[in-house]
Amino acid sequence: MKKTSSVKIGSEMKSKNFGLSRSAFQELLKALKEGDDDLYQQIFLAHFEDCLNFLKRQYKASHHDAYDASMDALVAFCDRLKKERIQYGNLRFLFTRMAGQLYLKKTKDDSRLTELTSEWDVVDEPDGDVPADVMDTFNDAWPRLGKGCQKLLKSFFYDQRKLKEIATQLEKNEATVRKQKQRCMSKLQEIFQTLCQ
Repeated sequence: MKKTSSVKIGSEMKSKNFGLSRSAFQELLKALKEGDDDLYQQIFLAHFEDCLNFLKRQYKASHHDAYDASMDALVAFCDRLKKERIQYGNLRFLFTRMAGQLYLKKTKDDSRLTELTSEWDVVDEPDGDVPADVMDTFNDAWPRLGKGCQKLLKSFFYDQRKLKEIATQLEKNEATVRKQKQRCMSKLQEIFQTLCQ
């Protein structure tokens, strides 16, 4: 009876740790520090899909956003493993939690940027909500951005078109357009901040 319960506990621990026993984890961790990426593969094969599905289910994340957060978590998780900041215990839970935090951080940042820039009217005169000096700085920053970024940001924020629709028009995939939009926003913020100094 006692042997059966210890076997059960052992298998529960393995399932919580990507199917690895404590000793197998230690071996793979040692190998990871020496440049062998078998532990990455073990994590990826054992848990990546579950994590991705959890984010889609729990946070109603799109497949793309859930995939990005899970990949970012994989990189961050393995980096922490190499630095011995993660110990054997409940690795699946920790990995999923990291992916969730990365997803929430990204969506919070994106929504903050959307709120900030949705108040900026690219074509018309500023309304009463945007201070004149901010609008003047924006009007100076906008031409420095470049035609490609101007067109993309105008389509997204002013015309309120979805990224998927913009991607189809540009004959690019949605992920590429999303990254381009983020780069354009960063560039615009950089120019804006430079002009404000």
